[in-house]
Amino acid sequence: MMIRMVEVLVDTSFIIAMANIPIKGMDRLEVELGRVEFLIPDVVVKELERIAIDAGVKRAREARAALQLIYDARFRSKARMIDISKVSDTEGKSAKEGKVGSKVDDLIVGYAESAGCYVATLDREMIRRLRGRCAGIITLQDDTLTIA
Repeated sequence: MMIRMVEVLVDTSFIIAMANIPIKGMDRLEVELGRVEFLIPDVVVKELERIAIDAGVKRAREARAALQLIYDARFRSKARMIDISKVSDTEGKSAKEGKVGSKVDDLIVGYAESAGCYVATLDREMIRRLRGRCAGIITLQDDTLTIA
């Protein structure tokens, strides 16, 4: 029996949550979806590095914890880094203007739509934009994992 592999693109908000709060229901993810591989976009790592330097004490600490998680060997066995900085669809093209955070969001939406993968995010605006444009959305409700 072959276990299917499901790719889950992780945004900045979700990786910060994974590193800083106990998330209930993570084990349910593989039961419901199959074997999960987390995709960590290069732009998310860059955003976390920027937050770790420029943000206030608490937010910077959370970003550093997220970076530690990304580079942790146990997490790396279930994750891989990907380059989405060159997404070539309409979302990616519109990413050239505007704030850094919106550029990252545009790239994530564009990649998820073209790759047909799941996206893990806590960002309500991102969830709204992703509806019907990707395989599914993974988010948290009261620190419990939900799949839409």
